[in-house]
Amino acid sequence: MFTINTLSRLFFTIAFVICAFSLYGQENPLLEDYVLTSDNMNAGYAEKMDRLTKSFKHTKYKSEQVLLRAVFNKTHREFLKWYTPQADFHELFQSGRYDCLTATALYSMVLAELGFSYTIYETNYHIFLTVHSKEGDFLFEATDPVNGFIADPKEIKVRIAEYLNPTSPDTRKLYLNYAFELFQKVEPEKLTGLLFFNRAVKAYNSQNIMQAVQYLEKASVIYYSPRIDSFCPLLSEVCLSSQLDEAVKSELVSRLARLKADKAITISIR
Repeated sequence: MFTINTLSRLFFTIAFVICAFSLYGQENPLLEDYVLTSDNMNAGYAEKMDRLTKSFKHTKYKSEQVLLRAVFNKTHREFLKWYTPQADFHELFQSGRYDCLTATALYSMVLAELGFSYTIYETNYHIFLTVHSKEGDFLFEATDPVNGFIADPKEIKVRIAEYLNPTSPDTRKLYLNYAFELFQKVEPEKLTGLLFFNRAVKAYNSQNIMQAVQYLEKASVIYYSPRIDSFCPLLSEVCLSSQLDEAVKSELVSRLARLKADKAITISIR
């Protein structure tokens, strides 16, 4: 899947980023993973995260609900400025552009640093999380800065039902249409795979087929979401009808076929 030179460059990049984050900010494993999905890397990201989490640690709150509401509101106010579909992770720190995936990744880092247990959910068109505390569960809807912190259990159920059956036609236009109904838990470290998947879709929308395949390969190594099974045939079809050299087309289609083959082998071994 990757050449020796490609792997060497990847390992060098990983080593450089980890070193940078260790030197210039509090070490944050999730941040180190997520930032690798972006082309733009900056050690200052860790410093910003460190300042944010310390502001919560150094303040007394009368209840966990009050603390979590403060986490939702302050994080949104300081980082999440403009909702932008398929925003890249680094844009959180540089321009304040975000989507549901990158914002959920951001909240997951803050909550992990504060010691909260939480669950991330993936649906066909959305990513969100619920936080678990002694006072109950709370839903973080990152795309709603005003009413996105939800404490009422009934309202949480209503929101989740809306995620599973979005009524807005704009929602479906922005994303790939899938032939399955997806609602499953995602481990925080697996969000890296979804971030790479988003970059693959973004490259596809920009008609950069080669880059789309590269990002899809990276995504599949980390987290083989059902999305990949739906995207591979579409990407192969577009590749074959493109103006790329025939040899390049053949190579890319073969690489896409191997993604599904490798997944089948993994399943059989398990």
